[in-house]
Amino acid sequence: MQNIKYYYLLSGRLEADIRNYGKFFKFTKDYLNKAIITNNPNDIKDNAIVVTHGYLGISREIFINKRKDIRLLVLDNPMLNNSNFDAFRIQDNDLRILEVPKDIDAEVEINMKLKFVNNYFKNVKLKEFFINKQKGLNINISFPHGELIKLISSSKLKKFNKKIRTMQSKFNFNIDNTSKKKAILRLDKYFLPSKYSNSSNYELDINNVPYYVFAFQSAMVHKFQLIGCDVVTSEYNPFHSNINWHKISIEERIDYLINLYIKRTFTGREFSKYIIRLAKK
Repeated sequence: MQNIKYYYLLSGRLEADIRNYGKFFKFTKDYLNKAIITNNPNDIKDNAIVVTHGYLGISREIFINKRKDIRLLVLDNPMLNNSNFDAFRIQDNDLRILEVPKDIDAEVEINMKLKFVNNYFKNVKLKEFFINKQKGLNINISFPHGELIKLISSSKLKKFNKKIRTMQSKFNFNIDNTSKKKAILRLDKYFLPSKYSNSSNYELDINNVPYYVFAFQSAMVHKFQLIGCDVVTSEYNPFHSNINWHKISIEERIDYLINLYIKRTFTGREFSKYIIRLAKK
């Protein structure tokens, strides 16, 4: 095991910090030395490697105030819920979704991810469904994520919203908006949630599936890609691709989605190799 210097920044949310750091330590302890754990951004020097989880609390504070001065790695939940093995996705200090470099992946990791995601997509029950070409769906960007995107480039959000309006005008469809259950609507001065929506999770009606689907960053979009809807995503969506999902076969859709999952999902060992290589730069 090679020792490197890096920080793990706690968010200040006790329950979440215990859960998230516990998972991180469990996933990396066999390959990576322990991090310097802190909840004070002032402890962190310029150019330091900083690992944190999510976009709330102190994690958000350091992103806003120091992201240009450090090498920030933001851990987030895996693209698909999974309890079979260690997995998470990673974003950098511009919230770009990182991919596992080919020189650090390993056959055992690839096979492990492949087995899980292949079973997942093959077991998704694609019953007979009716796609309504007069209907669209916009999966709202999460408030915490969206506000940080504006710091990076507000034009990207404007461009995405313009795309929605242009397509709606061109193809003349009605559009619904949805958010995940209990979506965060407001943060307090400590960057912690102070207001949640009352919305419930979106339920797909197989008799009235929206044909046009827009998802700036929601991984929920993969179900519509699998069905073959006309999907528009941004580079901040883990399932982002410029593929015309409605023009290819179900087998091809599954293969593309599997490939996206494998490339953008890190195991503990893959992440450990990645951060060790980063420390050498």
